[in-house]
Amino acid sequence: MSNEKPIPQISARDLTARIDSDDGVFLLDVRNPNEWEICRLENAVMLPLPTLQREAQAIAFGGTPAKDSELAQIPRDRDVVVYCHTGVRSQYAIMMLRAIGYAPERLVNLTGGIDSWATDVDPAMNTY
Repeated sequence: MSNEKPIPQISARDLTARIDSDDGVFLLDVRNPNEWEICRLENAVMLPLPTLQREAQAIAFGGTPAKDSELAQIPRDRDVVVYCHTGVRSQYAIMMLRAIGYAPERLVNLTGGIDSWATDVDPAMNTY
């Protein structure tokens, strides 16, 4: 089962280098809308964990995602860096995505979440 593989991790500094090199990494924020309003990474897409969980469960029980579903916006053909506040919810999101067929090697967790970004990359970023 794909969930048995360790979840790849990336530091905020290494993610900055990937973004700067424009390698096509997709940024997925699984925090809630109120957290998104406080701070976020540029060009990230928000898909709150409860929504992702609801859509993933529907697929796991035999449903198919609608082409306009929020889950459908997550690409399968490029690396997806998933983040939350501190890196815990994002790991849970990665396990759910793996369970519905996303390639484990394409899903990467931002170690320490957006907090690590604020500490290591952008100290001027709002925090909570």
